[in-house]
Amino acid sequence: MISLSLIGLSIIILSWIVEFFLMGKRKKISPIFIGIYLAGAGVLVYEGFTSNSIELGIANLVSLAAAAVVLGKSLVEGKE
Repeated sequence: MISLSLIGLSIIILSWIVEFFLMGKRKKISPIFIGIYLAGAGVLVYEGFTSNSIELGIANLVSLAAAAVVLGKSLVEGKE
C-alpha cells in the first residue's frame, strides 16, 4: 500500500507543476496551485497525527495554515 506521506508529497509536487504551467508571464500565485497544495498538506497533516508523528503533523499543519493565509490573501486581492 502507498503511504500517505508519498500521496501528500505527490499532490504537492503536482501543485508545483500546475503552478509552473499556469504562471505564464504573470507574477501572481494561482489559487488553483494553493488549493492543490492545501490538499497535499492536509494529507500530510492527517498522516502525521495518525502515525504518532506529532511534531511532523504540527509542522505540516503550520505549512497548511500558511498556505491557507496566502490563498485568502490572493482571493481578496484578486477581487480588487
